[in-house]
Amino acid sequence: MEKCGNCETSIGNFETPCLWNETVVCAGCYEKLKQQSARESAEALRVEAARASRANPIAEWQASIPEDGLETPRERVADIFRDIPVPHPAALPLPPSGYSPNMEKAVTYGILKAIVVVFLLLSILALGIIILEKANN
Repeated sequence: MEKCGNCETSIGNFETPCLWNETVVCAGCYEKLKQQSARESAEALRVEAARASRANPIAEWQASIPEDGLETPRERVADIFRDIPVPHPAALPLPPSGYSPNMEKAVTYGILKAIVVVFLLLSILALGIIILEKANN
């Protein structure tokens, strides 16, 4: 009869001994050690992913999702985004259909150009009329 290297209980004749890091353990201890190792590995991966993705809060949030796939509580998600600096509204890009100060300048210059073109056309028309009157006289 063998003894478990973890809990030191006897492993029965009909039980299958398991190997954990080159040590014979019982099936119960093997399952506990496997779950503990999986949790530690998952936590290490989450920590590494969070460390690598400090600039990417979405990746950090995704790394914080537990193994069962359920989302974390709101407080924990809020903690992830708490340290991210919020840019000043003036630094944010404007939406494509939104107002921009350059648009106001463009409209102003467009109207000014239209006025100049109309003035030039009227001036040419007036000169043409004057020339025609002098030619008829």
